[in-house]
Amino acid sequence: MGQYIAPTAYIVKQEEISRSWDDIAFALQSVFSREMLRRNTNCFVFDNENRVAYEDILYFETIPRTRKVMLHTCSGTYIIADFLKNIKAGLASHEEFSGVNSYLINLNNVTRIDRKNGIIAFKGDAQIHAGRRVISTVYKDFQSQFLH
Repeated sequence: MGQYIAPTAYIVKQEEISRSWDDIAFALQSVFSREMLRRNTNCFVFDNENRVAYEDILYFETIPRTRKVMLHTCSGTYIIADFLKNIKAGLASHEEFSGVNSYLINLNNVTRIDRKNGIIAFKGDAQIHAGRRVISTVYKDFQSQFLH
């Protein structure tokens, strides 16, 4: 499972049923409010509580031989207990993300792609060394995103 699950509200069993309906309504409203907040923000939400603005995400990379992904942002790194393919599926509607195999890259934060040396550079001096296939895919997506 690998996720932290916490209750949203508690409903205390009472003799008077009308009081219980108020508690149930409050619990459902609380769940609805949290879900709407999660959907309506420009943030990537992971581990049910952590949020990172999409514009701060540099890239995701898999941690070999684990079921974990490292999220690199402008302000630091996070470890997420999930598969990269699940994160890709969750970000499928965001055209600014591109990647193959073990990387998912935010094209908005790419400053340079050195195809010859296999380097993708990001804002704030971060960079990754990637193989030809990753570089080619990211370069093609970068061109289609910003040159058309």
